[in-house]
Amino acid sequence: MKIRLRVFSLLLCMSPAPTLAAEVTLNPDADSYVMAYSPTYPRGDWTNVSMGYDRGDVDALVRFDLSPYSDIEVSSAELQVCCFQNWDTPPVDNYLYLTANAWDEATVIWNNKPGYNTADELVFAPPSEDTWLNLDVTEFIEDWIAGTYPNYGFYMTQTTTVSGGFSFYSREWSGSEKPRLVIQYTGGAVETASWGAIKAQDN
Repeated sequence: MKIRLRVFSLLLCMSPAPTLAAEVTLNPDADSYVMAYSPTYPRGDWTNVSMGYDRGDVDALVRFDLSPYSDIEVSSAELQVCCFQNWDTPPVDNYLYLTANAWDEATVIWNNKPGYNTADELVFAPPSEDTWLNLDVTEFIEDWIAGTYPNYGFYMTQTTTVSGGFSFYSREWSGSEKPRLVIQYTGGAVETASWGAIKAQDN
């Protein structure tokens, strides 16, 4: 009987603990925007990021550091930016892509801007002023975590040539309305007891 009890105890201790859900909210480690109209001017230290069309294309870049979360299983992920300005008529269709190349917030300009990867695409309507734009980017984050594509951040653009667009607060903004990435995830299961603890129970 004693031996059976020990075996039963061992099986219980080795059973994996339930996987727990968690949430993390990240601010960008880099953001900027580039303008075809002024192709040599960097804007990485500005308090706003813009996208749309203003005498040429205006494209936005936002990147988050995901390296501490390489082993998580993503349940959902949402990119949230706070729009504070619309100008003229914002484009009806705006596009979010995976950025395809590395870029530096301090030096990125239109003339050296990275490309974008259309493997993942999200089409969204322009936000109203003084509202949060919430975009479901679960597939994007899953691809980065899985290593399917390197994480160079999000690329936001549009296809119209009609003047219009919107601006949102950047990571340099002093208030709480900075861009954020909210990830719901689960971690790996762990054992409920070590081998040392199991052996101690036999003494």
